[in-house]
Amino acid sequence: MRALRGYLAHLRVERGLSPNTLAAYERDLSRYTDFLSLRGIDEPDAVREEDVSAFVEAIRAGDDGARPLAASSASRTVTAVRGWHRFLLAEGSTAVDPAAAVRPPQVGRRLPKALTVEEVRRLLEASADPDSPAGLRDRALLELLYATGARISEAVGLAVDDLDRDSHCVRLFGKGRKERIVPVGRCARDALDAYLVRHPEDILAEVEAAVIDPANPWVLAPHLCAAAAEAPLTEADSTYFGPGLADVVGALERDGLLRRRPAGWFWDATRPERPSDLTDLRGGGGDVQIVDPAGVVIGTIDEASADAHVFPDAVYVHQGRTYHVLSLSSVTGAAGPVGWGRAPVGAPPLVAPLRPGDQRVAVVEEVRTPLRTRASTHTSVAIRGVEASWTSPDGLLTWCFGPTDVSTRVTDYDLLRLPGLEFIRNTELAMPTRTLPTRSAWFQLERGAEAVLGIGAADLPGALHAAEHAMIAILPLIATCDRWDLGGLSTQSHDDTGRPTVFVHDAFRGGAGHTRSGYARAAQWIGAALEAVRECPCEDGCPRCVQSPKCGNGNEPLSKAGAVALLGFVLERCP
Repeated sequence: MRALRGYLAHLRVERGLSPNTLAAYERDLSRYTDFLSLRGIDEPDAVREEDVSAFVEAIRAGDDGARPLAASSASRTVTAVRGWHRFLLAEGSTAVDPAAAVRPPQVGRRLPKALTVEEVRRLLEASADPDSPAGLRDRALLELLYATGARISEAVGLAVDDLDRDSHCVRLFGKGRKERIVPVGRCARDALDAYLVRHPEDILAEVEAAVIDPANPWVLAPHLCAAAAEAPLTEADSTYFGPGLADVVGALERDGLLRRRPAGWFWDATRPERPSDLTDLRGGGGDVQIVDPAGVVIGTIDEASADAHVFPDAVYVHQGRTYHVLSLSSVTGAAGPVGWGRAPVGAPPLVAPLRPGDQRVAVVEEVRTPLRTRASTHTSVAIRGVEASWTSPDGLLTWCFGPTDVSTRVTDYDLLRLPGLEFIRNTELAMPTRTLPTRSAWFQLERGAEAVLGIGAADLPGALHAAEHAMIAILPLIATCDRWDLGGLSTQSHDDTGRPTVFVHDAFRGGAGHTRSGYARAAQWIGAALEAVRECPCEDGCPRCVQSPKCGNGNEPLSKAGAVALLGFVLERCP
């Protein structure tokens, strides 16, 4: 039934159910619709209460031709049926809910089976090998499970920082990322200490190749604020913070964040924010609060993504619930651009102060709707300089690294309908253009490259675009960052190079060093991207290889075959 497909799409998109749970719902409801078909019922509005009751009896006895179900399984199936009919009533597809009065079979209550204390002791002793990292690890894991009652998935997903040594509690994340705080007893804490202290190499042996550019003033400035709150900064501290210290400290004094005293520069303790809160590892400009009309905070979204997801009239899905965006506050207010403080016009600050009223807000209302919105983004990259470059010996490919300005603007959105994301209409948006000064790594095909490459002019944009997505997806393995710390652009003819060009840029203002690392290890980067695309079993491209969840053009155009050819061509000509 079409109505069943709509309900399953609702569970997947709006409720955010897991694939296994969705499969169980589909299996149970398919059995239900098959039963209705045997009774000559093909539409949900023809179902009556007696039909639902007859189905419950049939699945218990196996009278519908399938195996009979135990009370627990039958109860789960009836729950799925009741949920479907409630959904149909809420959507207006039916006038009544025929399953409202039908109750699932009663499941007998049993005391849970538990291990005895002696059994637990023997299990712990059997796992303990104090001379091996694996033995200490297993003992720590079992002690933690026994102390907290955590699920296996919760325990193996823990980070060291999830354990609070002061409060003797651990933070666990269950289904749907639901968070709870659980006390941890002394035995479990001691077992964890034995593992982490005696064998730290198990955790720290392979140090991440994470990079951050300390010379970037947007990186340095908030750290100087935090340092000045601990001890005054002096000119002699350039030994630790680099030759750019004086310029950055001067800008922070100008912006009203630091104060000059005879002993040095101090954090302005009269400010309402804490200096430690000014550091943003993502560099996206902070978060936008998502609130309901009463002002209750529903969630947040990073500044860089807000224009594309919570623009006015957008349909926004958060934790399986659907919201209609009523408004999105502007980047600027009466006092000027957000975070300018006492800085003069024309001199934007290195740190955006966290003053009340500075944070942007999206006001939303919860709705039930099959509609969705998908925004399109126009991106352009302007080259401001070249810090490093390399041209292949045959002159067909040039690699570059340097400062760039990345300008983005959300231009329009498509209104779509579930299931199947049926197109309804396109609407233009009047959103501001945002420019990010950053650093990029890029390659460009020189004259004669297209002929050697063997990709026609019509297929070249798709090949460039797919290669860009693959490179962005793989670079986090090289530079140890997040996919959302990067962005990119591909074009058949770039304004500055005049040639087919693929850019990958840092999403951090001023550049974080990720693309610098990619440029320095170009052969490893391109080789890994080529392998990921070539080894993917899909035919035309999928999220595992060349599709991107953050593409502003709806992943169009893309050519997986073209990407394989292009990346192979580039790999042979890496510095």
